[in-house]
Amino acid sequence: SNLGDLYENIGELDKALEYHKKSLEIRKEVYGDDSIELAWSYNSLGTDYLRLGKFKKAIEYYRKALKLRLGKQGEKHEGVANIYSNISSYYDALAKYPEALGYMHKALKIQKEVYDGDNPDIALTYNKLGELYSNMGDYPSSLEYYKKSLELRIRFLGPRHPDVSLTLNNLGCFYHETEEYELALDYYKQALDIQLEVFGDEHPQVATSYNNIANAYTAFE
Repeated sequence: SNLGDLYENIGELDKALEYHKKSLEIRKEVYGDDSIELAWSYNSLGTDYLRLGKFKKAIEYYRKALKLRLGKQGEKHEGVANIYSNISSYYDALAKYPEALGYMHKALKIQKEVYDGDNPDIALTYNKLGELYSNMGDYPSSLEYYKKSLELRIRFLGPRHPDVSLTLNNLGCFYHETEEYELALDYYKQALDIQLEVFGDEHPQVATSYNNIANAYTAFE
Protein backbone atom coordinates (compact mmCIF):
# COMPACT_ATOMS: atom_id res chain seq x y z
CA SER A 1 0.00 0.00 0.00
CA ASN A 2 2.85 2.39 0.78
CA LEU A 3 4.34 1.75 -2.67
CA GLY A 4 0.92 2.36 -4.19
CA ASP A 5 0.64 5.65 -2.32
CA LEU A 6 4.13 6.64 -3.48
CA TYR A 7 3.32 5.97 -7.13
CA GLU A 8 0.04 7.88 -6.71
CA ASN A 9 1.88 10.89 -5.28
CA ILE A 10 4.27 11.06 -8.25
CA GLY A 11 1.45 10.63 -10.76
CA GLU A 12 2.20 7.07 -11.92
CA LEU A 13 -1.41 6.01 -11.58
CA ASP A 14 -1.23 2.65 -13.36
CA LYS A 15 1.58 1.59 -11.02
CA ALA A 16 -0.38 2.91 -8.04
CA LEU A 17 -3.39 0.85 -9.10
CA GLU A 18 -1.24 -2.26 -9.50
CA TYR A 19 0.24 -2.02 -6.01
CA HIS A 20 -3.03 -1.06 -4.33
CA LYS A 21 -4.61 -4.18 -5.88
CA LYS A 22 -1.76 -6.30 -4.52
CA SER A 23 -2.25 -4.69 -1.10
CA LEU A 24 -5.96 -5.53 -1.18
CA GLU A 25 -5.29 -9.20 -1.96
CA ILE A 26 -2.74 -9.48 0.85
CA ARG A 27 -5.10 -7.84 3.32
CA LYS A 28 -7.89 -10.23 2.32
CA GLU A 29 -5.59 -13.22 2.90
CA VAL A 30 -4.37 -11.94 6.26
CA TYR A 31 -7.52 -10.36 7.73
CA GLY A 32 -10.44 -11.90 5.82
CA ASP A 33 -13.02 -10.39 3.49
CA ASP A 34 -14.90 -8.45 6.18
CA SER A 35 -12.04 -6.69 7.96
CA ILE A 36 -11.88 -2.94 8.45
CA GLU A 37 -8.32 -3.17 7.08
CA LEU A 38 -9.80 -3.61 3.61
CA ALA A 39 -11.38 -0.16 3.80
CA TRP A 40 -7.92 1.40 3.35
CA SER A 41 -7.37 -0.51 0.12
CA TYR A 42 -10.87 0.09 -1.23
CA ASN A 43 -10.53 3.82 -0.60
CA SER A 44 -7.10 3.96 -2.29
CA LEU A 45 -8.39 2.03 -5.29
CA GLY A 46 -11.35 4.38 -5.55
CA THR A 47 -8.97 7.33 -5.73
CA ASP A 48 -6.78 5.58 -8.33
CA TYR A 49 -9.78 4.94 -10.56
CA LEU A 50 -11.09 8.48 -10.04
CA ARG A 51 -7.78 9.99 -11.14
CA LEU A 52 -7.73 7.64 -14.13
CA GLY A 53 -11.20 8.86 -15.12
CA LYS A 54 -12.83 5.48 -14.50
CA PHE A 55 -15.73 6.87 -12.54
CA LYS A 56 -17.94 3.78 -12.20
CA LYS A 57 -15.05 1.83 -10.70
CA ALA A 58 -14.17 4.75 -8.44
CA ILE A 59 -17.60 5.02 -6.85
CA GLU A 60 -17.82 1.21 -6.60
CA TYR A 61 -14.71 1.08 -4.42
CA TYR A 62 -15.60 4.16 -2.41
CA ARG A 63 -18.95 2.57 -1.55
CA LYS A 64 -17.23 -0.66 -0.51
CA ALA A 65 -14.93 1.32 1.77
CA LEU A 66 -17.86 3.30 3.18
CA LYS A 67 -19.92 0.18 3.88
CA LEU A 68 -17.07 -1.34 5.88
CA ARG A 69 -16.37 1.85 7.81
CA LEU A 70 -20.01 2.46 8.71
CA GLY A 71 -20.54 -1.17 9.70
CA LYS A 72 -17.43 -1.44 11.85
CA GLN A 73 -16.93 2.09 13.20
CA GLY A 74 -20.18 4.02 12.79
CA GLU A 75 -20.54 7.36 11.06
CA LYS A 76 -18.69 9.50 13.61
CA HIS A 77 -15.20 8.48 12.53
CA GLU A 78 -12.50 10.39 10.66
CA GLY A 79 -12.20 7.51 8.16
CA VAL A 80 -15.85 7.95 7.19
CA ALA A 81 -15.28 11.69 6.79
CA ASN A 82 -12.37 10.95 4.44
CA ILE A 83 -14.52 8.70 2.27
CA TYR A 84 -17.33 11.27 2.16
CA SER A 85 -14.73 13.79 1.00
CA ASN A 86 -13.57 11.42 -1.73
CA ILE A 87 -17.14 10.73 -2.85
CA SER A 88 -17.55 14.49 -3.04
CA SER A 89 -14.54 14.61 -5.38
CA TYR A 90 -16.21 11.94 -7.52
CA TYR A 91 -19.36 14.04 -7.93
CA ASP A 92 -17.23 17.14 -8.50
CA ALA A 93 -15.44 15.37 -11.38
CA LEU A 94 -18.87 14.66 -12.91
CA ALA A 95 -19.86 18.33 -12.41
CA LYS A 96 -22.66 17.22 -10.06
CA TYR A 97 -21.96 20.05 -7.67
CA PRO A 98 -24.99 19.86 -5.34
CA GLU A 99 -24.20 16.20 -4.60
CA ALA A 100 -20.51 17.01 -4.18
CA LEU A 101 -21.34 19.82 -1.79
CA GLY A 102 -23.64 17.60 0.26
CA TYR A 103 -20.94 14.98 0.82
CA MET A 104 -18.27 17.56 1.63
CA HIS A 105 -20.50 19.14 4.26
CA LYS A 106 -21.14 15.68 5.72
CA ALA A 107 -17.38 15.21 5.95
CA LEU A 108 -16.97 18.58 7.66
CA LYS A 109 -19.74 17.83 10.17
CA ILE A 110 -18.04 14.59 11.22
CA GLN A 111 -14.61 16.22 11.44
CA LYS A 112 -15.94 18.93 13.72
CA GLU A 113 -17.49 16.26 15.96
CA VAL A 114 -14.51 13.91 16.18
CA TYR A 115 -11.63 16.38 16.41
CA ASP A 116 -10.99 18.36 19.55
CA GLY A 117 -11.04 21.82 17.98
CA ASP A 118 -9.62 22.79 14.61
CA ASN A 119 -7.38 20.44 12.66
CA PRO A 120 -5.36 20.39 9.38
CA ASP A 121 -7.94 17.96 7.93
CA ILE A 122 -10.62 20.59 8.51
CA ALA A 123 -8.42 23.13 6.71
CA LEU A 124 -8.29 20.78 3.71
CA THR A 125 -12.07 20.38 3.77
CA TYR A 126 -12.52 24.16 3.89
CA ASN A 127 -10.25 24.45 0.85
CA LYS A 128 -12.27 21.84 -1.03
CA LEU A 129 -15.50 23.63 -0.11
CA GLY A 130 -13.99 26.83 -1.48
CA GLU A 131 -13.29 25.06 -4.77
CA LEU A 132 -16.80 23.59 -4.94
CA TYR A 133 -18.54 26.89 -4.25
CA SER A 134 -16.34 28.53 -6.88
CA ASN A 135 -17.32 25.85 -9.41
CA MET A 136 -20.96 26.58 -8.61
CA GLY A 137 -20.47 30.33 -9.02
CA ASP A 138 -21.19 31.07 -5.36
CA TYR A 139 -18.24 33.40 -4.92
CA PRO A 140 -19.04 34.83 -1.45
CA SER A 141 -19.16 31.29 0.03
CA SER A 142 -16.06 30.30 -1.91
CA LEU A 143 -14.09 33.24 -0.51
CA GLU A 144 -15.32 32.51 3.01
CA TYR A 145 -14.04 28.92 2.95
CA TYR A 146 -10.74 29.75 1.25
CA LYS A 147 -10.00 32.30 3.98
CA LYS A 148 -10.93 29.81 6.69
CA SER A 149 -8.62 27.25 5.09
CA LEU A 150 -5.74 29.73 4.84
CA GLU A 151 -6.06 30.78 8.48
CA LEU A 152 -6.03 27.19 9.73
CA ARG A 153 -3.19 26.09 7.48
CA ILE A 154 -0.98 28.97 8.56
CA ARG A 155 -1.81 28.26 12.20
CA PHE A 156 -1.10 24.52 12.06
CA LEU A 157 1.53 24.24 9.32
CA GLY A 158 3.29 27.60 9.39
CA PRO A 159 3.24 30.34 6.73
CA ARG A 160 5.81 28.71 4.41
CA HIS A 161 4.21 25.28 4.00
CA PRO A 162 3.32 24.05 0.48
CA ASP A 163 -0.30 23.47 1.53
CA VAL A 164 -0.48 27.18 2.36
CA SER A 165 0.68 27.93 -1.20
CA LEU A 166 -2.18 25.79 -2.56
CA THR A 167 -4.78 27.88 -0.76
CA LEU A 168 -3.01 31.11 -1.77
CA ASN A 169 -3.13 29.91 -5.37
CA ASN A 170 -6.84 29.14 -5.04
CA LEU A 171 -7.43 32.63 -3.71
CA GLY A 172 -5.54 33.95 -6.73
CA CYS A 173 -7.80 31.91 -9.00
CA PHE A 174 -10.84 33.20 -7.14
CA TYR A 175 -9.86 36.86 -7.66
CA HIS A 176 -8.89 36.13 -11.26
CA GLU A 177 -12.35 34.66 -11.86
CA THR A 178 -14.00 37.72 -10.29
CA GLU A 179 -11.75 39.99 -12.42
CA GLU A 180 -9.91 41.51 -9.45
CA TYR A 181 -6.56 41.09 -11.15
CA GLU A 182 -4.35 43.02 -8.74
CA LEU A 183 -5.49 40.82 -5.86
CA ALA A 184 -5.12 37.74 -8.06
CA LEU A 185 -1.51 38.66 -8.84
CA ASP A 186 -0.75 39.29 -5.19
CA TYR A 187 -1.94 35.82 -4.14
CA TYR A 188 -0.33 34.09 -7.13
CA LYS A 189 3.00 35.71 -6.27
CA GLN A 190 2.72 34.75 -2.59
CA ALA A 191 2.07 31.15 -3.66
CA LEU A 192 5.00 31.19 -6.08
CA ASP A 193 7.37 32.57 -3.44
CA ILE A 194 6.62 29.63 -1.12
CA GLN A 195 6.82 27.08 -3.94
CA LEU A 196 10.21 28.32 -5.11
CA GLU A 197 11.52 28.11 -1.56
CA VAL A 198 10.15 24.61 -0.97
CA PHE A 199 10.45 22.95 -4.39
CA GLY A 200 12.95 24.94 -6.42
CA ASP A 201 12.22 26.30 -9.89
CA GLU A 202 11.64 23.00 -11.70
CA HIS A 203 8.38 21.75 -10.23
CA PRO A 204 4.86 21.42 -11.71
CA GLN A 205 3.33 23.71 -9.07
CA VAL A 206 5.92 26.38 -9.86
CA ALA A 207 5.13 26.07 -13.57
CA THR A 208 1.41 26.43 -12.80
CA SER A 209 2.05 29.57 -10.76
CA TYR A 210 4.14 31.17 -13.53
CA ASN A 211 1.34 30.40 -15.96
CA ASN A 212 -1.29 31.87 -13.63
CA ILE A 213 0.74 35.06 -13.17
CA ALA A 214 1.21 35.42 -16.93
CA ASN A 215 -2.51 34.96 -17.52
CA ALA A 216 -3.35 37.51 -14.84
CA TYR A 217 -1.03 40.09 -16.43
CA THR A 218 -2.59 39.38 -19.83
CA ALA A 219 -6.10 39.88 -18.45
CA PHE A 220 -4.95 42.98 -16.57
CA GLU A 221 -3.84 44.60 -19.80
